[in-house]
Amino acid sequence: TAGGEPATGFTLIGPALLRALPPAAPPPRVFVPVDAPRGAAAQLRADGWIALQALMPEPDIAAEARRLGCDRAWIDGVVRRLDGGGATEDG
Repeated sequence: TAGGEPATGFTLIGPALLRALPPAAPPPRVFVPVDAPRGAAAQLRADGWIALQALMPEPDIAAEARRLGCDRAWIDGVVRRLDGGGATEDG
């Protein structure tokens, strides 16, 4: 080596390295109705959620959440997991 120093090297090939990793889980998605407290959606986003804020009132929050691909919704001031027919508190 130049200057008499020992040297070692290696190469990382990005795409090959990424293929070796397991796929990342998508962040959880939550539907936030238009009447939620101001800043609720922003706080959920800061906490790592994908928060979809409604622009108009929705008569069936759970149905609209499911339509948008959310498995949770902000209902009565709490993020609730949507099940087959309703919602349960996400705790």
